Amino acid sequence: MIVRRVASWLDSFVVKAGPAPFVGGRAVLPKGVRTFGRLVVLVGVLFSSMVVSLPQASASRIYMIRNWATNRCLDSNGVGNVYTMACQAGNDHQRWTWEISGKGPAGNDQVWLKNVATQRFLGVDSPSGPVYAGDSPADAYWEGIGPDWQHVQLSPNLWRCLDSNLGSNGVGQVYILFCNGGGYQQWKFE
Repeated sequence: MIVRRVASWLDSFVVKAGPAPFVGGRAVLPKGVRTFGRLVVLVGVLFSSMVVSLPQASASRIYMIRNWATNRCLDSNGVGNVYTMACQAGNDHQRWTWEISGKGPAGNDQVWLKNVATQRFLGVDSPSGPVYAGDSPADAYWEGIGPDWQHVQLSPNLWRCLDSNLGSNGVGQVYILFCNGGGYQQWKFE
């Protein structure tokens, strides 16, 4: 169906002069020439639609990162503390730039996360150390473990994952625990 429409469109642009015979006021080209012309247009249309829809490889993405169990968002401040609070649209302290940096040890996407407001990277001091927001991306690589970025565990290594709790006074703690697949270790990028 689409080929016929493209072919009809292509035929409307054929110059109505020259050696080609005319039928009903339209130039009639040999079947092979018409087929080739239609194929060229179809390939061009398909290729241009593929190029437009591909994301730029270097483009960073900005997300709020919500914990499934607490329904709070990952937050940070200017001195590097990391915690969760009630999600607030437009709060740059809860918005994180992320970029896929390759594959992690388990073969999943590995990302670094950078806070929009503070320009600090989400990191961890050691395999079981405290979570912080630091100036260097050196310890800021997190492997996404899960079916998609809507249900993901973030792991700085193979056995520990980013975890959170409800905390007190509306501020939840963020820390590293052995990966257990529970809701407090499940995050949603939105």
